[in-house]
Amino acid sequence: MNDEQFVEASRLFAERIIKEGGDTFESRLDHAFMLATARPADALRRRVLKKLHDRQHEVFLADPERAAALLKVGDYPRATHMKEAQLAAWTMTASAIFNLDESLTH
Repeated sequence: MNDEQFVEASRLFAERIIKEGGDTFESRLDHAFMLATARPADALRRRVLKKLHDRQHEVFLADPERAAALLKVGDYPRATHMKEAQLAAWTMTASAIFNLDESLTH
């Protein structure tokens, strides 16, 4: 799941989540889940993915070069108007959503 194409797909999904999902983590997560699984996230997935997202956001804020390196993966140009740490954190969150059983079997 760390294949370049999968990372790039996660980044593009993250861009869509940020662009279309509203302004809160909860609204963005529900939007992402509706796109990936055709249902909103349940309470367990909200808690787990919120912790993942927040931790990744902290990591990328503390190490901007790490965020930039992640966002360079793939051929498709990234959205430069989005904050790197935010986009990188959502890229990791999108990757986790893609890896859920319900996403793989949807």
